[in-house]
Amino acid sequence: MTYLNFEELKKIKNRLIEFVRSLNIDLILTSKSKRCLGCYIQKTNSYKTNIIKISANLLDKKFIEVLSHEFAHFVHNIMINTTKNNNDNLSFLFNIDMENFDLINIVNKELINVTYYIDKNSTFENLNKEKDKVKNKIKILELSIKEKYPYFLKSRPFYEFNKYIKKSEARFLLKYDNVRLITPFLKCEKKLSINNIDNDFKDMPIEFRNYLRLKSLTKKQTNITKKINNLKKYYYSPNELFARFIEGIIIDNNLIKNIANTTYNQFYYLLKNGYYPYLNEYLSLLKLNIKQY
Repeated sequence: MTYLNFEELKKIKNRLIEFVRSLNIDLILTSKSKRCLGCYIQKTNSYKTNIIKISANLLDKKFIEVLSHEFAHFVHNIMINTTKNNNDNLSFLFNIDMENFDLINIVNKELINVTYYIDKNSTFENLNKEKDKVKNKIKILELSIKEKYPYFLKSRPFYEFNKYIKKSEARFLLKYDNVRLITPFLKCEKKLSINNIDNDFKDMPIEFRNYLRLKSLTKKQTNITKKINNLKKYYYSPNELFARFIEGIIIDNNLIKNIANTTYNQFYYLLKNGYYPYLNEYLSLLKLNIKQY
């Protein structure tokens, strides 16, 4: 999104605020949330009007990007509420025949690419990176164990380890990364940690210590996967994919044309034919050069 100067940027911001509020949207610009830069709340029995909240103290450029994302949610909500079956899917959002699976798949892949571009440092992206790091560490540990136990497989019982660990306090680290042991009579306290097993269990074979590390990382990998799967429901929902597509057009229109060419052209045709309520008017205030590519 390129503008001539800060004054022009400020004018565009003010025009957008005025336009959004003219649609009877309660636009709140004083949100103090640090994690969520913006949110859209649809009109319900609990809320008498549609609400868009934007975090305070955003720079004008970022403010416009966040507002555009939330306004896209508003547009999407209107579209869904005007359909008979409330079909929330990409075929409806981009007016694609339900049986045209090839085109729907192309649009879906392109929108996911746009999402990755928009949220380069998002929780979702960081979790995927962390999962890859954990996966690589597990592979390294597995190879180190196989040097002495060639038939070792992490998916099968490790009999040599199981026989050894029964008599060791380290067995508690199979379930917990950090343990506090208290003796029954003297009430002496002893702390064990997966991060300190080299010092706490110097006599334990290195392969067994690595197996404990492997089991700890496997638990971590499982937890990360659960978080990713939960976030996928949000990130890959048609509603969110559409909002990030609009945000992407605001951030870098030409780049979105390249990485989501098919989706962009379909969107342009529908936009110019009034398929998206209020969106053409909104984008015209931004003075973007939106055209087929």
